[in-house]
Amino acid sequence: MRLVVDINVLARAHPKAIGPARRLLENISLGFHVLIFSDEMFQELERVLLYPRMLRRSGLTPDEIAGFLWDVIERADIVRPSAVPDGLMRDPTDHHVLGAALAAERTSYAPMTSISGMNAFAISPANTVSES
Repeated sequence: MRLVVDINVLARAHPKAIGPARRLLENISLGFHVLIFSDEMFQELERVLLYPRMLRRSGLTPDEIAGFLWDVIERADIVRPSAVPDGLMRDPTDHHVLGAALAAERTSYAPMTSISGMNAFAISPANTVSES
């Protein structure tokens, strides 16, 4: 199954974590699912992992965060988010997450341009997209 996972879920899936978020990421690593991701999601994940509160709670070092971010990128199909119609979501700051799910149904992929309760969208396997 192709999944777009909320950034807060991915942040709770870091290497020192235990629980459902970590198990989901491990299942993605084992090939049971495909993670759909975008540059905007990457930037948000990096920002969340570097929040002082998150650093205290996770105990991750800067090198461990960099390694985790790289692991997420390696496991993901990178897409350019599609536009999301106004009023579709309560939180407009999450448009890029839904936009990534919408983009996963198209055939155009964009390369990552920079490295600097669980919410997820599942994209039906019938809509699987092959990279061109």
